[in-house]
Amino acid sequence: MSIFAKRVTTLAIVLAGLLLAMVPIFFAAPSDGTVRTFVIIGGIVAFGGLVWSWIVLRCPHCGALLPLRGWADSYCPNCGGKLQDK
Repeated sequence: MSIFAKRVTTLAIVLAGLLLAMVPIFFAAPSDGTVRTFVIIGGIVAFGGLVWSWIVLRCPHCGALLPLRGWADSYCPNCGGKLQDK
């Protein structure tokens, strides 16, 4: 999986968690239990996406953590090694 695909996957997981946390907004009269449940599950999913990115978003040369921002990075900011193409 390319670095770009890993960043897109991370973004998708985090956004899915945030959207899941916002689901009760669209209900007419959500109960407190429903809101709390969706917020907790959505937060866990979003945090899981960030943890996943901290594990897999690494330079293939030096193993340094790559920044989440920077969609067009072609070189590692730490060692200068060329990252995989899209």
